[in-house]
Amino acid sequence: MIPVFILILITFQAFRYSLPEEEAKIRFTTNDSVLKNIYNRAVELAYENIVDYGSRKVMIEGAKYRSIWLETQPMAGYMFAKQNLEIGRNNIEIFMDYQREDGRLPGVIYNRNGKVEPNYCQFQGLCFPMPAFELYFLLTGIKHI
Repeated sequence: MIPVFILILITFQAFRYSLPEEEAKIRFTTNDSVLKNIYNRAVELAYENIVDYGSRKVMIEGAKYRSIWLETQPMAGYMFAKQNLEIGRNNIEIFMDYQREDGRLPGVIYNRNGKVEPNYCQFQGLCFPMPAFELYFLLTGIKHI
């Protein structure tokens, strides 16, 4: 198994790559108007969850959860990356930017009145490496290693 720090290093290297704009979009077509309305509403709600976090835009968890948690938002960013690659990168990179010297990643990052505040009290992060690793392939276009 590849150690987490190697996955993070690989992901950082991938951030210099980007997909052409036309490749970074999801296309959905159907003749079923109900299904199309459901899809359109889901996309609309996803975009409502994109907010400013300091100098970058991230996708928050949504509903009543107005912050980003390590257990969910790297994965949400990765899943949304085909629609908006910058959000995918930001949702992973923000946790790496707030990693402490001892290696600890914040369990949650709050945005309180425009001030970004990492919190290290929660023990989370088992979900972080895989979305970061998968985003590497999305950013670079490499199919496998």
